[in-house]
Amino acid sequence: MSITGNTDCIGDYFLYNQQAYPVNDFQQDFLTSGKSLYEVIRIIQRKPLFLEEHLDRLQRSAELSQLDILPPKNAIVQSMKTLCDINSLVNGNMKLVFRTLNGNNDYIFFYDCHKYPQAEEYAKGVPVGIHYAERPDPNVKLVNMALRKASRQHMQEGGYYEVILVNRNEDITEGSRSNIFFISGKEVFTPPLSEVLPGITRQKIIDICEKRHIPLHEQTIPLSSISSFESAFITATSPKVLPLRSIGNTIFSVNNPITNTISQDYNKLIEMDLQDFHAWD
Repeated sequence: MSITGNTDCIGDYFLYNQQAYPVNDFQQDFLTSGKSLYEVIRIIQRKPLFLEEHLDRLQRSAELSQLDILPPKNAIVQSMKTLCDINSLVNGNMKLVFRTLNGNNDYIFFYDCHKYPQAEEYAKGVPVGIHYAERPDPNVKLVNMALRKASRQHMQEGGYYEVILVNRNEDITEGSRSNIFFISGKEVFTPPLSEVLPGITRQKIIDICEKRHIPLHEQTIPLSSISSFESAFITATSPKVLPLRSIGNTIFSVNNPITNTISQDYNKLIEMDLQDFHAWD
């Protein structure tokens, strides 16, 4: 395998069709050629977080996209374990990519470059920008390198942690790598599932709101309406529940009691899931 300029793969080794290779041999064009499904699973102390939920979403993506390219579930789990075993990384984001190209199916598992928020960012919130873009199939986790590249550039130029996508109707949908929630009074609002990627963390937050009897509304959120909300936060594998300081020029309150409660409950769910995971013992 040839070296083509690695900007994503970190650690010691990655897997290509179950074969281990050093990270210097990572081929960037694997992510840009063909059509690919993917998942990103957070590894904490060598344990995959919410593994079953991620595998279920991967299967749904394959069904919705009509891409029959996934190996058996047990083979996926075994390859994940192998990647954990051969790398020195204890914590990180593992990316699973399943590609079809010219009638051939292959897959690559690797540790993706990631950035976890610092304590100060949770305390003070982060700034995010506005990016006009749409995913063609928002419910399917398809590799979209054009969107990823444009979003990264926008974040770098604006000094943003993330960018929030706005569709042709001037409605907010989701972040480039996250879901978004807004708070007004004692109620929580988020764009409808039909317009966004069904985030694992997103669903956990919805479940927390239901258990806590916090009213949650899945509804269209026009960009022009965001100043009517007091607070906002994004959710995803890396940031977990991260308060927003601003979206563009709109400023939000960061220390919101509802956000704090949801964040604390979500962190407890993480602890419970890791305690209950024994499949690799």
